[in-house]
Order: sequence, then C-alpha cells, then structure tokens
Amino acid sequence: MMSLNTPKLCLKTIAIGLCLALPLSACQTAGQRISGTAAGASADDQNLSFAQKQLRQEASLFSETSVTGAIGGAALGGLIGCLASNCRTGAVIAGAVAGGVAGLATGYFVDAQNMAAANEQDRLRNLTEGARKESERLSRQLDASRTVLNEQKARIAKINKDLKARSITEEQYRKDAESIQEDVKLVEKLVEENGKIIKTVKGEIDKLQGEGAAPSQLASLNSAYNEVRKKNEDLKKILQALVNANKAIDKQVVPAAVS
Repeated sequence: MMSLNTPKLCLKTIAIGLCLALPLSACQTAGQRISGTAAGASADDQNLSFAQKQLRQEASLFSETSVTGAIGGAALGGLIGCLASNCRTGAVIAGAVAGGVAGLATGYFVDAQNMAAANEQDRLRNLTEGARKESERLSRQLDASRTVLNEQKARIAKINKDLKARSITEEQYRKDAESIQEDVKLVEKLVEENGKIIKTVKGEIDKLQGEGAAPSQLASLNSAYNEVRKKNEDLKKILQALVNANKAIDKQVVPAAVS
C-alpha cells in the first residue's frame, strides 16, 4: 500500500526521469556526429549546396525528436516504476532508464502514438497523421538525396580531373572527398532512422488488429504506412547509388573512401 507521501515521491520520479533522459539524449546526439560535426550541422556551411543543407536539416530533426521522446519516455517509465513498487528508488531508476530507451527508439512517433488518447479512434487518427507527416518528410529526403547524388557525380569527376592536372593539392582533394562522404553517411542515417519509424508503425498496426480493429478502419493508416515503406526503399536505392559514385574517389589519397 502506498504511503501519504506517494504524490511527492511521484513528483520526484518525474524529476529523476527527466534527469536520466538527458544523458540518454546526449548519447543519441553524440551518436549522430559525423566527421567531427553534428548530423544537423557542418564545419563549412557556406560551401554546402541547398540540397546538402536540406539533408542536414532532415537528419537534425531526428536528433531533436529523439530528445523529446527520451524525456517523455523516461518520465513515464519512472512513474510506472514508482506505482508498481511503492516508489522504491531502484525500481524508479530502472523504469526511467527503460522508458528513456523506449523514447529514443520511437522518437518521432511519441506524440503520434499518444498513449493517453481518449479512445481508439483518437489513437488511430494520431498514428495515421504521424505516418502521413513521415511520408512528407521522406519525399523531401528523396528530392534532396537525388539532387545530392547528381551533384556528387559531377563533383567527384571534377576533383579527380583537378587532382590529375595538379590544379588542387592532395589536402584540398581530401577535404572535398570528406565532405562528399559525409553526405553518404547522412543518407545512411536517414534510412536507418526511417526504418525504426516503419517498425514502430507496423507494431502499432499489428496491435490495433489484435485489439479487433476492422480492415476498413485501418485502411488509411495502412496506406500511409505502405507509402513510407516504399519511399524508404527508394531512399535505400539512392544510398547505394551514392556509395557506388563514391568508389571513384582516389583511395590512395583518401584511404577511408566509401567502398
């Protein structure tokens, strides 16, 4: 049985959850760092094309929503641990950590899932809207990635020609090549994060089906889910094309060239 101090302890639980979420979020942000810069930033932004800036902006959105998910997940996890264990400290911390990890894993869809939705229809509507927004984001990612692919092919051909003519130094060549390779890693990260969202949406669809939702009720959500899945497959193809284009980078000058 809980004591009269339980409400105070639950408030402390939320504080613990938030505090624990911060290092988890910091780890996620650190994991997004590529070639010495954050996923959403560049050491030399003025030299980036519009499409390259778009890629970095899309990647940075994952970092921001993952932070939100970690904070919300850790607070909720800590509260569950508190209620289940009469607010024993160990259970609170374990719940907060587990909740924070779950928040990071589902990141973008924390709000869309809306665990506190008033009813199944609200939950379904929120999920469908979230999937549609993700489809819109993927369209932007595809447009930017296609443009970057064409830019990269021309850029690699130019720096190879310039290096051969000795109109640029090997150091200049390396700097250009590293910037090109950063684009590949960004698209790779987008594919990975989109995959997590796709897995989350599929899990929610399966859950709704298990709860008895009719196919007609899930039609819009399934349609949005299939759009997102197909677009991420298209993004994977662009990623492979980027990897192939990068094989033309001189590996004697840039040993770590993508292969």
